[in-house]
Amino acid sequence: MPEQLSLFAEENVTFNAGMQQLLELDFSGCLETFERYRKSFPWARDVSFEIEIATFLHARLANANWRTINLQEAEEYRRIWEESQTTFGYPWNPDSIGDKLEARYFSMLVDGLHSGTCSETIRFPDGTPVGLFYMLARRPREATRALEASIRDKPDDAATYGYLGDAYFLLGDTRRARVCYREAFTIEPLEVDLERIKDDELKESLDLLGDDDEVGGNHIA
Repeated sequence: MPEQLSLFAEENVTFNAGMQQLLELDFSGCLETFERYRKSFPWARDVSFEIEIATFLHARLANANWRTINLQEAEEYRRIWEESQTTFGYPWNPDSIGDKLEARYFSMLVDGLHSGTCSETIRFPDGTPVGLFYMLARRPREATRALEASIRDKPDDAATYGYLGDAYFLLGDTRRARVCYREAFTIEPLEVDLERIKDDELKESLDLLGDDDEVGGNHIA
């Protein structure tokens, strides 16, 4: 019995080490650990998803420098992540490894972006607000500040109002979230994805403002 308990303990230690490496974006280390895990504990938890997404990201980000990221690199990293969403069945379930990895990925991205010459940037060249990246990093307080700056820069941007509504919703400020969502819907209904709004009363009231055909599904956050 002591040997069996020791074996299970070793399995947990190895599994947790691989997961930690994945969340630290150490894809090569993660792959090495999980390959060893599968060989040593063939009866243990399935880590196929972790190996597949680590392999995918490692192939595209092996030479990434996360300490200092410029605007072009940030947009490329976003494109890579969106490709991973398509490949691995986004949206992730809450608190899943994909959900946690997304938060870590974008947290490192915005830290690298603002450690260099882009600290005052509020929008990317394609118009995407930097605040969206804070949203994806699950850092809503920083997201609200960045998104509010983006709105001051471009007051008629419905998508940014939608992202700001998401940020306030994460902060638990439903009143401000509703104001932002209503503003976004008033400016351009196609920029508001009602399926992503968890406030059922608000969704119903927004739906009454326009026909179902006018409601979009392209709001990512």
